[in-house]
Amino acid sequence: MGDENRIERWRKTRSRGPLFFIGVFGALWGVFMFAVMCIAQFLLLTFMPERTEGEFFLPLNLTVYFLVFAFVGFLWAGVNWHISEKRFKEYEKGRDG
Repeated sequence: MGDENRIERWRKTRSRGPLFFIGVFGALWGVFMFAVMCIAQFLLLTFMPERTEGEFFLPLNLTVYFLVFAFVGFLWAGVNWHISEKRFKEYEKGRDG
């Protein structure tokens, strides 16, 4: 039952296309990870100021970190798309054959 649900969810997801998947899920992952790192750095700066100088929050650093997390998010989503497509096609091939 779990596999059928997963296959049906993937059918719906793949109908929107790879650009939608990579754009939305990659961006969401990138923004989420950027937010987690900002919160972690803020907590580190707040509770252990002797361990950091607050360089994380300089505008240039924030921009670079945001771009890196966005790039990694898109890369993650692209790899995830291809792996899911491969599994889906193997499932469809096994079901037809």
